[in-house]
Amino acid sequence: MSNALYNRRFSDLLQIYKHIHIIDPYLQQCLNKLSDWADTNGFKFSPSKTICIHFCKLRKPHPEPTLLLNGTPIPVVEETKFMGVIFDCKLSFILHVKHLKDKCTKALNLLRVLAHTS
Repeated sequence: MSNALYNRRFSDLLQIYKHIHIIDPYLQQCLNKLSDWADTNGFKFSPSKTICIHFCKLRKPHPEPTLLLNGTPIPVVEETKFMGVIFDCKLSFILHVKHLKDKCTKALNLLRVLAHTS
């Protein structure tokens, strides 16, 4: 890939990043290609298990993307758990840390009961 073409594509991505309504058609096109590839190769995506999360640290609200997978709308969520890590839309990880604290507190309380000698 030529350097000029790479720079143009990178600047296009930056523009898309700034304006979520511009990226909707590109995301939908990618979802359609993934769905076609899955159908061709014997895979199946489950629309009921598929979600969308919009990561953004800006305070003002953004329009949520409207994406479809096999004709089913993909719900937009504020938080999700992926491979044991809880992600929120602001990427603050506060929910993940609270979850870890609660989990560790339960384990510590169990150890206190088991270690008690009397």
